[in-house]
Amino acid sequence: MADDVRSHRDLLAEYFANTYHKILSAKDGEEAIRLAQIYQPDIIFMDLRMPRMDGREATQFLKHNELTSHIPIVLLTASPQHRNEQDLRQLCDGFLSKPVTKSQIVAELKKFLNHAELTDKIDEQPSEKVSLKPVRLTELAAKLRQEVEVNLPHLQETLVAREIKQFMQNLEMLAEEHQSTVLLDYVETLKQQLQDFDWDNIPKTVAKFAEIPEQLIRDNG
Repeated sequence: MADDVRSHRDLLAEYFANTYHKILSAKDGEEAIRLAQIYQPDIIFMDLRMPRMDGREATQFLKHNELTSHIPIVLLTASPQHRNEQDLRQLCDGFLSKPVTKSQIVAELKKFLNHAELTDKIDEQPSEKVSLKPVRLTELAAKLRQEVEVNLPHLQETLVAREIKQFMQNLEMLAEEHQSTVLLDYVETLKQQLQDFDWDNIPKTVAKFAEIPEQLIRDNG
């Protein structure tokens, strides 16, 4: 798993905590290449945006290297519609939008690993995500309260899909910066509703954002 956000690496590791799998974690593309060459993993989940060397560069190197070209690589991106998605799909073996769920991880494993029984214990684990305590919680809550006061009223009034997507992207960046799985879960719910054109529930979910800052303080106080 190559991702510069520690909470994302921790979450994936938790999914596999009681399985036979061994997880190798890398903070950037350069470290991912080094670990892949040494350990020859069965599959790589590669974040697209990372410091020093990003996921695209690292994937290109691995796919053109004789030692690692056979390893399936699944690219992860926080952008719902990446402008170069078609090019990226030709480069890698799989492509997922973040935040990634456990069921999506299992589905990718079953595509590329021959030993389907190795995923059984993941399927048996509870489906809920692990809640990691955010970093700089007070700062995060202040930023979210500002979103509630400044942007939420307009968003509730207009409910324009393009503006909701921009809202989600802003929240995703805050969630990654402060390692908040609660905020990521909220974004994932809203993203799924948009994908399903669930306009019965989208207004309710948008309105529910007003509760998030106090929920973070209450749950982590």
